[in-house]
Amino acid sequence: MERKRSNRGRWTSVATAVIWIGTTGGASGHEIKVLASQLLTAPGSRDTVYLSWGHIVPVDMPIDAETIKDYRLHTPSGSVNYLSTEGTSLHANVVTVDEEGLYTAEVIRHPSIYTLVIDETGHRHATGSKVEAAKLGGTVDYSARSHQFAKALLISGDAHEGSTKVLGHEFEIVPLDGPESWVAGSDLRVRVLFQGKPAARQDVFARYIGFKPDQAWCFAIPTDNDGIATIRVDRAGTWIIRAQKTLPAALEDRALFDLESYTASVALEVLP
Repeated sequence: MERKRSNRGRWTSVATAVIWIGTTGGASGHEIKVLASQLLTAPGSRDTVYLSWGHIVPVDMPIDAETIKDYRLHTPSGSVNYLSTEGTSLHANVVTVDEEGLYTAEVIRHPSIYTLVIDETGHRHATGSKVEAAKLGGTVDYSARSHQFAKALLISGDAHEGSTKVLGHEFEIVPLDGPESWVAGSDLRVRVLFQGKPAARQDVFARYIGFKPDQAWCFAIPTDNDGIATIRVDRAGTWIIRAQKTLPAALEDRALFDLESYTASVALEVLP
């Protein structure tokens, strides 16, 4: 009986996510994610943290180091290791996982403006404000300033954390239960925060690495009034959870862009 309920809910969510591709998926353009070769490892081992840019996971396109504001690894004991970026690459960093517990890798991208333009080729994204895009021809549909934040949670040994840390990103997804609860077939609760406060009625999407098509998400659900979303993770593997928030630009900015777009993601390992 439990399996039947899980499958029905999953396929309903797939339909919702596929519809989302055609309606709002283009609003964010490409998005940044932070991942690791192994999100489940043992103390004393070496791991590789890297960045992913685009829609295909785990790897789509390389990233220009100039666009990265912060790239760090937080240890279970609270220390912070700054990760290096260079050129246009995946910015892979080999790290030694010394401690037992939960590591958090984070990346913050510099805010950037992109514009959706309609021309004879259809819709295309242009870098820069709607004033700059208009000079290149076509009709400006809308322009947005994009703020992007991403995390990856690395389990080292027996991680007994009751919940994950809040890093203080302007837009952030925080799992409410610790790694021992990230088990296939269970409900995974997350809270979405905007400027430190719960983001109510905020759409949250999830997918596991390997789900097809690449630009779809296999689960979609809104947060409740406390900013909490409950995701049924129906299989083991690496899952990515994503949320996006869009607000009108301030009046003084609307000559350059129309919207403020915030995107957050978190990658974690669901155990069998």
